[in-house]
Amino acid sequence: MAVAALVIGALICAKALWPLLQEPEYREVQTLERPQTVELPDGSLLTLNTHSRARFQRDWAGLKVRRVELEGEGFFQVEKQPAGMHFEVQVKDLRVRVLGTAFNLNGKRKHPVLSLVEGQVSLERADTPPKVLSAGQTAWYDEGRGAFVVQEGLNPYWTAWTRGRWSFGRGTPFGEILKRIGATYGLTCVVTDSTLLERRASGEVSIESRQVLFESLSYLLDVEFQLQNDHLIVSPAAESER
Repeated sequence: MAVAALVIGALICAKALWPLLQEPEYREVQTLERPQTVELPDGSLLTLNTHSRARFQRDWAGLKVRRVELEGEGFFQVEKQPAGMHFEVQVKDLRVRVLGTAFNLNGKRKHPVLSLVEGQVSLERADTPPKVLSAGQTAWYDEGRGAFVVQEGLNPYWTAWTRGRWSFGRGTPFGEILKRIGATYGLTCVVTDSTLLERRASGEVSIESRQVLFESLSYLLDVEFQLQNDHLIVSPAAESER
């Protein structure tokens, strides 16, 4: 009887410990030419921009830290978290900790850029004091200063893609636009005339497709685009087209 009791006890313990010993199962989502919206295990929504990837555990039950690993760019709409639970996003060397909020996180640059639509988030790096952002603020890490830089009023520029647009406000330098084209579409941009980088675009354009975007920018900035494999050649518009 004693042996049987020991065996039964061992089986009960093994059954209780089995979930803890199993490797967690992960889900990975990757986009190519089109954005995709994914529902996370807690009901939060993540919209991945083009050429981006997200990885997270399939089951968040009992997890004190619900973490999403992001490569590229994503717009998060985070549900309010239960007491004692935290929602985190890891992109490169930046960790974003939130309770319940909406924000855009672009990790396609050397240092990720976060633009906060509502709520509050905390930005954390191993070598930098944490920075708390409020709604309407955009921040990124500046190597020269060794600190986070925070600016107001940049939200439309960073979030318009979620509604199929790019917003340039009162004037965005063409050089900045080309950086974004390269990061978004996986292209290397080559400019035949460096003075083109000084031109500025204002307003909004559709990003329904690359072709639509290039046609709009050609009209706004008086330039020509030529796609050669993964290189985008940019030159002044021909005289006959001006």
